Order: sequence, then structure tokens, then C-alpha cells
Amino acid sequence: MKFLAPNPPRRSGFTLIELMVGLGIAMLLIGAGLGAGKFWQANQALHKPMDEIKGMAKLANHRAIAEQRDWEIVLRADSLELRPKKAASDADQKFLDTADEKLKRKDGVQSVGLGENVLLSVKRFGEDQWHKPNPDYWVFQHSGICEPIQIRVEVGDRAIEAQFDPLTAGVQFEEEFP
Repeated sequence: MKFLAPNPPRRSGFTLIELMVGLGIAMLLIGAGLGAGKFWQANQALHKPMDEIKGMAKLANHRAIAEQRDWEIVLRADSLELRPKKAASDADQKFLDTADEKLKRKDGVQSVGLGENVLLSVKRFGEDQWHKPNPDYWVFQHSGICEPIQIRVEVGDRAIEAQFDPLTAGVQFEEEFP
């Protein structure tokens, strides 16, 4: 007959090593989460201004065709403004103003700020160098054609360049730089 020794009582709780491993894993997860959050925030700061430009270009193109009147986006270093283009003559402008009153159209002007630390640059068709808008006027004709243009948005050491299609006002080519 074999005698078995009684089992020692089990202790509850964690050892110091187990606690240290658990804290280490928690710190790694928190650090990874903070890093991902900073990356997302930097990504948003870069993409939001370009998304605003894309949306405003589509809206300007749509309004120009629908209203049979030229629209323009005024590109400034710190903001964008969408507005109807002034007519070449006072008589033509009076005609457009009368049409707006009869149709009870509002002026349609929209402005948006680009945000802090956002640098905007423009390169027009045939230009070799980027330049800061001072301001630049991007015209959308009532025929649905806009001026060919490239726009660059920079935030910190990251940038996005987009080339816009003159027929659709959509992005023809886009590249992001780290």
C-alpha cells in the first residue's frame, strides 16, 4: 500500500514575474495604439485638404454644366473659395444676376480653410515649377471643361500631388510622398 503525500494548498494570486510580463505586454499595446493614432492623425491632416479640393472641383464642374455659367475655385495659401465667375462685361453680369433672381438662386459661394501647417502649391499646364497660390483662379467653363492643373498639398514631411482631368474635373493621377 502506497501512501500519498497530501497536496500542498494552492496559493492564489500572481507571481511578480507574471505581473511584470503582463505590464510589459500592456505597455507595448498602449505604445502601438498611440503610434497608430499619431499616424492616423497625420494621414488625416494630409488627406483632408486634398479631399476638400476634389469635392469642390466636382461641385464646380457640376454647377457650371447645370447652370450653364462659368464657376471658379479661388486657391489661396490658406483657403479655397468656390464662386460663380464674374462675367466679362457689365451687361452680361446684369443678365446673370437677373437670372439668379428669377430662379431664386443663392450666390453658391463656399469657403473652406485648409488647416494649420498645410502648404498648397499649384502647377498649371505648361509650367515646370510649383508655385504658391497668390491667389490662383481655377476656372470651370459652362461647357464642362476646366483648366488642366496639378495641385500639391504638403503637411510636414509628407505630400500628395494630384493632376486633374480637364474634361471631368476628377483626379487623373495622384501620388503620395512619405
